[in-house]
Amino acid sequence: MDSMVNQWTAFFNRCLDRRVQSDLFDAATATLHQKSPLPGNKLAALLLKPQSPNANSYDPRVLVYLEHLLALKKVDASDALSATFYYSKDRLPKTGDDSSEEKSKWCISPELEVVVCHRLQRAFVAEERPLNNTEGLQTLIVLTRWMQAMVTSHTSDTMMQAMTGIQHQPQQHTIDVREALGVLVVGVIENPKILMILNHPTAKDLRKRMARSLSSFVPFLSHNSLGSQTSLEIANRLEMSQKQHELYEKPATIDGVQDENANFEVAALQLDSVMDLPMVSTRAGLYVFLNSLLVARPLTDDITIINYLSSKYKIDSQNMETDLVTASFDLLANALYRNEPTSTMFCLKSFLINKVPVLLTQLSGSIFPLTPEMSIRQALSHIDPGAFPAFSQGFDDIMGGNSSLSDVRQDFLNACALHGHITTSTVEQLLGEQPIQGPPASRYEKKTLFEQCKGNFDKVNAYIDEMDNLDGNAGAIVGAVTEASTHFPAPLVNADLLVHRARL
Repeated sequence: MDSMVNQWTAFFNRCLDRRVQSDLFDAATATLHQKSPLPGNKLAALLLKPQSPNANSYDPRVLVYLEHLLALKKVDASDALSATFYYSKDRLPKTGDDSSEEKSKWCISPELEVVVCHRLQRAFVAEERPLNNTEGLQTLIVLTRWMQAMVTSHTSDTMMQAMTGIQHQPQQHTIDVREALGVLVVGVIENPKILMILNHPTAKDLRKRMARSLSSFVPFLSHNSLGSQTSLEIANRLEMSQKQHELYEKPATIDGVQDENANFEVAALQLDSVMDLPMVSTRAGLYVFLNSLLVARPLTDDITIINYLSSKYKIDSQNMETDLVTASFDLLANALYRNEPTSTMFCLKSFLINKVPVLLTQLSGSIFPLTPEMSIRQALSHIDPGAFPAFSQGFDDIMGGNSSLSDVRQDFLNACALHGHITTSTVEQLLGEQPIQGPPASRYEKKTLFEQCKGNFDKVNAYIDEMDNLDGNAGAIVGAVTEASTHFPAPLVNADLLVHRARL
């Protein structure tokens, strides 16, 4: 076993040092796993093991490799969650361990804990997990232990502060981890497969432990997060799920007669809290974030954007989508006022029209699913009408040589219609006038385009020419052409252009 652990440790270290690409990582993982079949929990622990004590950041490649290990079924959700909890600051060291203090310093960054929780939450909400009952049971066990450890750790800290007379408020990254764990618990206990496991007679003890952990975690989350509005919303959602699925300890009975005093335990599941200066995500903050991604050579990776939005907005998906659209329009409006060059304006337009609708599709599967149309309507009511006039109003500016953005709203709405966020008839309603043109006749699919481009350089060139179209299809083209380019013996003439546009 030790030799296999050493092999996998060296393998992960080499992959991280050399920034190995995903396809090569998949192939190498499959080969090594045949030679050294290490259990999933050990693989996850080796990958997530912190490289330095008291880590404040994490290598993004770790999450990428974890995603692929999950996809390859070398690890499951419970393995990833168990390893994250093992290296979390919330896990209490074992009593009697002389080196416990030294070991407690080796923890992963809170940011990585948040990202892993949100990634697993999406999988449980989409019902991609659990793949089997064992994965579901182990996930519930880890969640139960983590919630209890978090509450116990906070109680211990509070007692120490009371003894020393020094009060410390929880840091923001600590609150982020609490909220991420709460969001994950919501996604897990509302999963149909998990509910079947909890309702099975053989899981009676596990159900009791989960109920006990929830009963302490819900009030802890709502009362110990500096009045965070997000924490309170998650706690309320947890309480609703707890009551709906009866995940609380049943009132005690004496000779078959219910103890009347026990009813107060259920009533005390949630108390009103006084909120003080709740932290909120702002339109300006998202504008700054998007601006940082699009400066110089754009780096608009889907995972980067979605993880940022998830960490900031948590379960507030409506405001998340609204602010994303609004901030993207703000980028264009401010670029217009700064008289940015045509190349910059095109980059920002392409992000709004070709990227944002794709992001809306990925964000729509939250634990509070909403119709993107509602967010789009709200966003359009917030944008600057002076920068984005009606097409008929902006036509005079175009003829006069002014750089008008009058066509941007129409192109964006057509792209949203192409991706199914709104209907074609809604485009005219939101524009307030008859659109000059409608969305493309069909939406490109990356897989179909790849089959057409593979080995056909002329087809690749034809689709490269279509990348300049602001119609919502550029994303599929870029993905297909980039993948197809690897099948050609010599580097493409337009390789640099592909790399640049693949980031849009």
